[in-house]
Amino acid sequence: GFADSQYRERRKNIVEIAFNYRHGCPIPRVEYTLEEIKTWNWVYTYLNKLYDTHACREHVHNLRLLERECGYSANNIPQLEDISRFLKKRTGFQLRPVAGLLS
Repeated sequence: GFADSQYRERRKNIVEIAFNYRHGCPIPRVEYTLEEIKTWNWVYTYLNKLYDTHACREHVHNLRLLERECGYSANNIPQLEDISRFLKKRTGFQLRPVAGLLS
């Protein structure tokens, strides 16, 4: 939670990427901790078991593309730059990091 100083420091490090980002530059990569990767792994694995019965065909199709082209996997948290390049190629949209919630 927010009272956790270790969490707050980690969040600050990631937020700094957004504050320092300049449009048109590659989005800096985040070096995730082992604990973050373990959490991602659990969530990714759990949700993947549900997709056959709970996700639409389009979601499953696009997730497989993201796995192939952006490195989505249970053991790899995808990087915003990889996802942004994927989206730009397919849709013309691209990502920009932000430091907080958007309305």
